[in-house]
Amino acid sequence: MRCEHLLMVALFAVGCVTPEAATRGVGRWSVARSGIEAERRAPSEMDELHPAVAERLREPLDADGAVSIALRQSPELQAQLAKVDIAVAELWSARPPNPEVELEALMNDGQASAIEMGAGIDIGALLRMPLRRRAAQAQLDAAELSAAADVLRYAYDTRVAFHRHQADLQLVELYRTAMETFIAAWEAAESMAEAGNLRQLDVAQNRAAYERSRVDVAQAELKALMSREELQVLLGLDGRQTEWRPIEGFAAPEADPPEVEALERVAVEHSLVLGAQEQTLLAWSRQVGVERMRGAIPEAHAGLFAEREDGEWSFGPAAGLAIPVFDQNQGGIGRTRAQLRIAQHELTQKAIRIRSLARRARASWLNAAERVRFYDETLMPARAAVLQETLLQYNAMNVGVFQLLQARRAVIDTARERVEAMFDLWRARAQVELVVAGGEPPAMGGPDVSGEAMGTGGDDGGH
Repeated sequence: MRCEHLLMVALFAVGCVTPEAATRGVGRWSVARSGIEAERRAPSEMDELHPAVAERLREPLDADGAVSIALRQSPELQAQLAKVDIAVAELWSARPPNPEVELEALMNDGQASAIEMGAGIDIGALLRMPLRRRAAQAQLDAAELSAAADVLRYAYDTRVAFHRHQADLQLVELYRTAMETFIAAWEAAESMAEAGNLRQLDVAQNRAAYERSRVDVAQAELKALMSREELQVLLGLDGRQTEWRPIEGFAAPEADPPEVEALERVAVEHSLVLGAQEQTLLAWSRQVGVERMRGAIPEAHAGLFAEREDGEWSFGPAAGLAIPVFDQNQGGIGRTRAQLRIAQHELTQKAIRIRSLARRARASWLNAAERVRFYDETLMPARAAVLQETLLQYNAMNVGVFQLLQARRAVIDTARERVEAMFDLWRARAQVELVVAGGEPPAMGGPDVSGEAMGTGGDDGGH
């Protein structure tokens, strides 16, 4: 094939890929799997609230609203999406080499007695360009899939942070209610002591319980403040934008998780992480071909040569070739093959991890749902019954105030554990939804089995 034909083919192969087009690819993957789409915004636009964000903030915020705000207003997510532009730039760089032009003149008495001109192009780079472009396209596809996975993961983190804040607010209400109960008990104890029906020791114990409840409220309020700030960072809000209100209520989610076999299959089939790794593997395999061709044809130039001497022009072809005798690019080929092997092992490992995360997410959902059901149907009624009987015995002066305080503390601890179980349930559900959508959630540990509440209520009603 003639060199000018090669150049035309190369120019035809160069397409127009822009960051906006790459972002549409990210949105295509994330919307198809979860209905979630992030919107690219320039840094200069981030100083102002997105109109959709401003509309959301006018009403009490729910989990879906928090996710919607984060996907439009978070600078952290925008930075992750901007990484796709690097892959776009790599694809743009896979273009035909620039032609080289040389001019030489031999001067005689201030005039050019001979002129030599040459124009050529690197045929080796031109031949490698289609392979380079195919490798860069695979890298761009991998970047788009990774960015889509980042969008899903960011939405998951935001949703979990919102439910964490909901749980912390419920804990604040729980401890405030307990504090009101303890102060009422202290005031009643003082009245009984003034009438001569109660010892000062019992009064002091009631006061100590009330003071302890104040500490619990302060700690719960601080924890709620911290979880709110963590959520605001994910939302990308600051200043007056932080004056939002969450919805009230923290009910348990409905529905059950899918069966483990179906969940594993869907997790692998939909995984954007595995898709990105497959494209990375494809990119390295294509890069091996580029390096091999670089070793076979390191440099090859072709072009035209023109010479003017004594007023006469002469033309002819020009060519040059580097013979790969000593350096056949063994190092470049070896490095690329090593990267290919690494990508193959990482693909297998990520598939194992995705299946494990799917199983763990489902197990966490089932465990948390069973714990919430157990608290509602068994443990909470049992603790309430113990408290009621202890109160009756206390009024009959058969048990002391210490036993009554223990029973109250056991009810509070059980209610706190139920709130934590509710949060675990929402988080596990979000994990399953993330896995089904194609994202990769963080690994979750098991529930806390320290038995703190069991220790506080072991002597309910005793002396």
